[in-house]
Amino acid sequence: MAQQRGVNSLRFNQDQSCFCCAMESGVRIYNVEPLMEKGQLGKGGADHEQVGSVALVEMLHRSNLLAIVGGGGNPKFSEISAICVDGTFHKYVFTPDGNCNREAFDVYLDICDDDDF
Repeated sequence: MAQQRGVNSLRFNQDQSCFCCAMESGVRIYNVEPLMEKGQLGKGGADHEQVGSVALVEMLHRSNLLAIVGGGGNPKFSEISAICVDGTFHKYVFTPDGNCNREAFDVYLDICDDDDF
């Protein structure tokens, strides 16, 4: 099957130094000046099976934190879920009812005990 290459959205980070493309084939991240690709998720590699097509993607400043919303022709995530990818492919899934992977947040953010969460 031929891989689709459509762009579903393009979003700049807060200082417009980078932008992210949400695509049918995953996510691509670009630097603005000089214009060059900085990274990607998907594009037929092993991570494409984890990411699939993406409707929206946002980068936090110039960090490796991405918020991803599934969508398009071959989504691996629901359109009502937001995935936060920290660059090491750890995923934290938020759903509209407020559920998420609690253990991953404790380890990743090194936060408080259960009463403070």
